[in-house]
Amino acid sequence: MIDEQKLKDALLGEMKEQEKENYVEGKINWKEGDFFNSWDKIRGHTKKVLGHHEAYDLDDEIPPFKKVFIAHYKDVVVGKPQLVEQTQIPFPLIKEMVTKITTTAFDGEKIEENLYKYMFFDEKVDGRVKGYQRDYFSLNFRLYRVIDKDDLEYFIFSQEKLPNCSCEFKGMIVEMEHIGELKRSFGVKKLARIFFLKEFIPAIKILTKEQIVEFTKTRNITEKDWRDFLDLHPNGNFNRFIPEVNKLRDAQILSGKRDGSPLHTTYFGSPGTGKSKGHLETLDYKFNEFSNILEGGNSRIKMLTPSFKEKPANLGYLAKAERMGFIDEIGKLAEFELDKHQAQIQNIFGTCNLLYDGQERVVGSGNDNECRVQTNAKYIDVLKPVSGRKTS
Repeated sequence: MIDEQKLKDALLGEMKEQEKENYVEGKINWKEGDFFNSWDKIRGHTKKVLGHHEAYDLDDEIPPFKKVFIAHYKDVVVGKPQLVEQTQIPFPLIKEMVTKITTTAFDGEKIEENLYKYMFFDEKVDGRVKGYQRDYFSLNFRLYRVIDKDDLEYFIFSQEKLPNCSCEFKGMIVEMEHIGELKRSFGVKKLARIFFLKEFIPAIKILTKEQIVEFTKTRNITEKDWRDFLDLHPNGNFNRFIPEVNKLRDAQILSGKRDGSPLHTTYFGSPGTGKSKGHLETLDYKFNEFSNILEGGNSRIKMLTPSFKEKPANLGYLAKAERMGFIDEIGKLAEFELDKHQAQIQNIFGTCNLLYDGQERVVGSGNDNECRVQTNAKYIDVLKPVSGRKTS
């Protein structure tokens, strides 16, 4: 008589082995289908494929487990990546744990077996359970930090270099419940969301001069349309400027880079000349969903440049800005520094030269927290005459 349960188990085992054969060892295998849309489902399924909680006789020779990592790519994150480590770091994804257990047969005989468990990077190994780690599977990753529009922080695990601009990332989010493996491998000292990256699409599309001309032609954009678009303030008013200033604004917005450096502008004028509302606020809301204007009157110059107090380093306003950066009352940053040092002449903005040039450099403070910095924005700075200083 056929034992239906044994037949069912045999069929399931054969299906599991066939599925395992389809996965490529030593890499991330991206799972298709709408069902596997969360890490919990993927983790449970991977354990079944690997043989989690299967027991074998003590004398059985068990071959090494097939080192595969399965992930879905239903999650999407948008933001600008910041490289956390300068090198690729090996990150252990799966550990094979073996524990000796004692079971009781139907006839009452005690049987000792080896129980195999597969623990993932987000699971804690219970130190009270006797056993040992038999094997493990790790992959090398580049680690990037991304903060999205909702101010949620993600650590992107990527096997390729990412561009220095905002991107749409597709992959799998894992909510970490402890910091153990992240702290050991990457020095991250807080709970985090990690994101295994499958693919990305840069959010910024670079157009040639010919493509810009073709774009305006096909959409019948006239000079008046362009001027009204630039001059429109979010309150509904138009902030107009003389033709010479309009040409300078057009040149900056439509320009690319010359010798690797973008075009920045600084507007110097007395109160009421439209520096903040005309130059900054009219453009800011066209480039940013939330205001990205840095107020210099209540800030310090360190706000502009990288800070290495924590890991990963805070890149500062200039490096974080995307496409366009806006600094209001930048002269007050200089005033504070001049008053603090009680000196007539100081190289106040010397630390910003690299950032305004747009060149890629490694910077650090010697505390093993160096980072790679390259700005990709064009900046508009406005200021009033600096009090007590001859500026003309």
